[in-house]
Amino acid sequence: MNVLLWRAEFGRQPQRGSSVPLENVWTKIITAPDVSALRVFYQGTNVGFCRWATTVSRDGLAIVKAQEEALPEDLTEEPTGYAVDLDGNLNLPEQSTRVGYNFTLRLHPNHAWQEFNLRLKLRPEVYDVWANDTERVLHLRFDVSEAKRERKIPFSELRDPQKILRQLGGSSLPLMAAMMGMPLGTNQLARLSSGLRWDCRQSALMVGRSSVRAYRLSTRLLDRWAVVLYASPVGEVMRIELPGDIVLLNDALLGLAPIP
Repeated sequence: MNVLLWRAEFGRQPQRGSSVPLENVWTKIITAPDVSALRVFYQGTNVGFCRWATTVSRDGLAIVKAQEEALPEDLTEEPTGYAVDLDGNLNLPEQSTRVGYNFTLRLHPNHAWQEFNLRLKLRPEVYDVWANDTERVLHLRFDVSEAKRERKIPFSELRDPQKILRQLGGSSLPLMAAMMGMPLGTNQLARLSSGLRWDCRQSALMVGRSSVRAYRLSTRLLDRWAVVLYASPVGEVMRIELPGDIVLLNDALLGLAPIP
């Protein structure tokens, strides 16, 4: 993304703090024209990267939003689904382990989740987790110490996520989950499953000495841990703030800071 062009287009001062419909902003994010390349920082230290990309499905075809201008007329109807893809790697704090990950979330046209797939690579170990909304069974497959194992866990039996993570990856996966602020207790999981309330407002970020427009989406996990996401007016992910002093910054905008 060209920062100067982006600033020229969106640099006029918005009415910061005004509420924005969440549905409108989320639609922009999952149909953003550009891939978001993000650096991952833990307590100020660069520990990895994340590539955030979205696709739109029409007529059974997965189509990158940036390519839609060249679509035939018969493929310009309403979307039949969306997908969010994340991939990258992380260095676990105070450990020599490097974790590679690939995550895909597929959504229905109404934005409800359809299926997800997660792969974690802790060489030489590989872990796969996937599920869909019709079967509602969590599939686990892992290759550890030259032994391959598979498990199927109905959603109704997901009562102790910490135990499941330990079975998958020893102490490494619970540590990473805790670092990211994920709930690992039964009561916490039950409260989280009741849903999150997001607040979405006009905001701004600093680029040099100039402010640029942004949407600010925020929520709290279990009424305790804050999660904040900043997106550009066209839906590109610019900054994500997670529990545990984890910050993801867009490569093109490293050094930007949120305006209070």
